[in-house]
This record gives sequence, C-alpha cells and structure tokens, in this order.
Amino acid sequence: MPRRKNSTPAQKVAIVREHLLEKVPVSDLCDKHGIRAVSFYQW
Repeated sequence: MPRRKNSTPAQKVAIVREHLLEKVPVSDLCDKHGIRAVSFYQW
C-alpha cells in the first residue's frame, strides 16, 4: 500500500488557485500533482 501524501496548505492553495484562475480542469490538475479528485474537492 503506497504512503499517503500530505500536501501543505500552501500547496493546496496553489493547486486550487490554478483551477480557479487559469481554468485548468480538475482531472488535469490531479494527474499533474498526483492527487485524487476526491481530495481536491475536499480542500
């Protein structure tokens, strides 16, 4: 079982800002940063 990756608050903000300001699709962001869509939506 892979280790759980903990993102810092600053990393979370940067990823969410990228989605909101640059209109990058959630699926693309998740692939780029190695996170699951469920995690993104929980932030």
